[in-house]
Amino acid sequence: MRIDVIKKVDVGRPIQPDALDGVLYYGDENAHRIIAEVWKNGQKADLTGAGVQGYVVRSDGTTVILTDCGITTDGDGNACRAYGVLLPDCYAVEGRVAIFLKVTDSSSITTTLALWGSVAPCYTENMVIETEVLPDISDLLAELDAMRAATAALAVDKEQTLALASAFNRQHVKMDDTMSLFIHQYCYLNASGKITRSSGSTTDVRTTQKLVAVPGDTINVTLSETATSGRLVFAVLDKDGNLTHSLAAGGVDTMVSDEYTFGTGDAYFWLSGRYGKRASFAVTYTPAARE
Repeated sequence: MRIDVIKKVDVGRPIQPDALDGVLYYGDENAHRIIAEVWKNGQKADLTGAGVQGYVVRSDGTTVILTDCGITTDGDGNACRAYGVLLPDCYAVEGRVAIFLKVTDSSSITTTLALWGSVAPCYTENMVIETEVLPDISDLLAELDAMRAATAALAVDKEQTLALASAFNRQHVKMDDTMSLFIHQYCYLNASGKITRSSGSTTDVRTTQKLVAVPGDTINVTLSETATSGRLVFAVLDKDGNLTHSLAAGGVDTMVSDEYTFGTGDAYFWLSGRYGKRASFAVTYTPAARE
């Protein structure tokens, strides 16, 4: 479903900036078609054969070039409307936005529409699924550090430590039943097989889960991604951060599944996402049998 925002402009008078009707919402994709109905001195203009350029300037200073632009007709069949469809990147940063449509012909490039608007948040970093609050990664790591300190202080043996880590993983990944964890953080695998933090458009760079890999435990992971800009990763690394196993999904309507049993060389594993608009993990976790 797409919303048409139609603004009437008369190029026979100076073009003044206008306000966007309503607000845009973070995470939307191609949700708005901005339309300038062009008049000249009180008469509908004929834009037949003209071109259209569209630009959106985000609050972080990035300019998004609109690729779906053109000329269309009004209800009476007059070719007097220039349009541009907002791309997913237009909704990727919260804050003020400026939208521009320019009409081009053989002799000129004319800004016919200038709109001011804003991108509003529609969810926050702390989310709830079936009354379960998904904790921030810093909280998870703090709990993990506390668990390590407690086990060291108690001088528990190796098997007890592994059992505690299994219980910790099972609790915080919420794997008692298959469950999707919806994410919007920004972390992915680069070409060398390393977990990398992106220098992309968002300043909030975090991972969803980083947990200790327990040898003998088994994890089943299904990654599902429906957006062109999304990328999901399940990755297992050794103590030096080298990749030992991974599964990744990215692109429109992709889904991949994997079953993996942690080995003695595995140190920890990640469940992470880049953008993750309508992306999800479905995971089950099976601790190894212990005496």
